[in-house]
Amino acid sequence: MGAICMLALSMGMMVSLGQFQEIPAAEWVKCATAISNEFNFENVVVKVNLRNPPSSMKISYVTKESSKFDSSAQNVEMEKVAQFALQNYKGKDLTRIDQVEITRSEIHGRGCFQTTYVANLTVPNSKRQSNYPYQR
Repeated sequence: MGAICMLALSMGMMVSLGQFQEIPAAEWVKCATAISNEFNFENVVVKVNLRNPPSSMKISYVTKESSKFDSSAQNVEMEKVAQFALQNYKGKDLTRIDQVEITRSEIHGRGCFQTTYVANLTVPNSKRQSNYPYQR
């Protein structure tokens, strides 16, 4: 009886792992991990939204690196993150993404005196196909 349960459990795990590899969320996680490793960020989240125009790849990350409130340095960093994400994203929907929306959160202080500063940047997707058939 135990062997049958183990066999059924292992088959169920194989099916669920195979399904996870086929959905786009697996590519989002791989891209977030690559960004985190490349830029040494703490929390990175990548999500692609194709339903609401304009379609977008949303990247949010938290950094402890101080930009000293220099918005041009923040913008350069966010553009590098966007270009890295577009180069390393292997999802089938890459050519359907119109823009990359980046949210950068910078943390200053510790404990109760911690303050978070947020910056946003939108970068157009250079790998977007201009003429693709709409799929509804």
